[in-house]
Amino acid sequence: MARLALPLLLVLPVIAGCLDERPDGAAARGRGRPGPGLTLTDLVHNARRDGPRLQTAGDPRSALEVEQVRYFDPPTGTLEGWPRGDGDVDELGGAQQWARTVGAAGWDSVQQVVRFDADEVAVIGWIEGSVDFGGVCGVVKPGPLNETEDFRYASYVARFNDAGACQWIDSFDSDDGWPTAVAVDAAHNIYVVGMFDTEVRFGGGLDLATSGRAEDVFIARWTNTGALDWTRSITGTSDTWAYDAAVIEDGDGADLVLAGSFDGTAELDGATSLTASGGYDMLVARWSSTGDVVFATSFGAEGLEEAYAVGVLGADVVVGGYFDSSSLPVGAREPLANQGSYDAALILLNGAGAPLWARSFGADGGEWIADLTVTGGDIAVVGGFTGTMSVAGLPELTATGTAAFIARFDGAGAGLFAHAASSANGGALFTSVRAGPGGDLYASTVIDGDTAFGATMVSPAPGAWSIVTVRYAGAGAETPLWVSRVDRSGAMTYPVLDLSDSRVVLAADQTDNGGDMALYGLGL
Repeated sequence: MARLALPLLLVLPVIAGCLDERPDGAAARGRGRPGPGLTLTDLVHNARRDGPRLQTAGDPRSALEVEQVRYFDPPTGTLEGWPRGDGDVDELGGAQQWARTVGAAGWDSVQQVVRFDADEVAVIGWIEGSVDFGGVCGVVKPGPLNETEDFRYASYVARFNDAGACQWIDSFDSDDGWPTAVAVDAAHNIYVVGMFDTEVRFGGGLDLATSGRAEDVFIARWTNTGALDWTRSITGTSDTWAYDAAVIEDGDGADLVLAGSFDGTAELDGATSLTASGGYDMLVARWSSTGDVVFATSFGAEGLEEAYAVGVLGADVVVGGYFDSSSLPVGAREPLANQGSYDAALILLNGAGAPLWARSFGADGGEWIADLTVTGGDIAVVGGFTGTMSVAGLPELTATGTAAFIARFDGAGAGLFAHAASSANGGALFTSVRAGPGGDLYASTVIDGDTAFGATMVSPAPGAWSIVTVRYAGAGAETPLWVSRVDRSGAMTYPVLDLSDSRVVLAADQTDNGGDMALYGLGL
């Protein structure tokens, strides 16, 4: 999810009243890149795009005023769940059942969590220095850079059970590389994508080096036992970024699909390349289970386009993001017209990368899709917006400040419902969504003021901001079945979640010791 001149964990969000304008001097995405001005979504996305690299320019931790995280406790002090809108209580719904923190004196982070099997999840992130992951995983630290010094940072991919215990872990070294997304196939192979500037040392003859011209993308696959299988890279004449990944089970193993953006020319292998249309274009690409490129396509025009989320609908691929060109060409389909500063885009592709349909939604403000999930042939998306927003002919949504939204579409792209969570005195942004039993939707967000989720008002503790997890009924009721809150102090972070059969596993950094990885187990 996204980037800026400072990583998210070091900055409290400055919520602009309107995202239409980009005043001179507004902080840009990444390192001086074009993009929307300083907003809550920039802070969320910049945390992933800039990764640990910015920490090497100095040690900003000394400037932080870090306080102990205040963990969520159910209102009754027991694991009885949060009240529903109708006054009933879901047993264990949203109640925190455990919390697990991993980190040491350096900057340690979790970037994404994804379901591994019925009671486990795969987790990716990075560490600075030696970190004890506990149990059978033990201490992990960066490897040797040369004969006299070690790398400062290492990235990791790990399996945790849904009680927060590490099952196995593998690490790889890079001081300017970090993972951004992880996906797991039916055989429990794990696919990790990320970005790097110079090199990533995986070992076993699978190390990667960039073209030396810009920021590049790495792709790696591990078996279910943690053995590294293969690595690939996307290089180019300018920056290439990877934001999300998914797998397609095609009867001959599982293929990886990646979503991101690029400028200039992106080179996927010796025979496949893409050239951006103007600014940064959306990038969607597919690799076979053996690491061969199946297709690569892009969507863009004169402006800035980015694909933040990707999922699989049967044999098709669904992509979500945003665009700010005056119109967005989508293959042979009718171009998407921009209604404001930048609009959200949702595109369905067939397995060969040809667009089947495309939808955009927006109005007078800015709209973007941060994540999506597929359930029962439908597509659920979450993100943020300002001003007003019209989604596929559904009743118009209105934001006060920056608002979070959740929407559901059928497989043909028709809108089923859309709801906003708006704050009168702060901002809100959904950053993650997954589907649970029966098609109910679980979403996570950050808020820094009183925020209405339908008829349920959620308020951070005095002087704090909150990570909020909500469960919406799949049928589309505006008021969630339950709302769970973790109050936080210090610098903001963005939450992501996935589900085991029995728990919501919520991942979010905390700012103790410069930054630690934190996992929370919540009741479904």
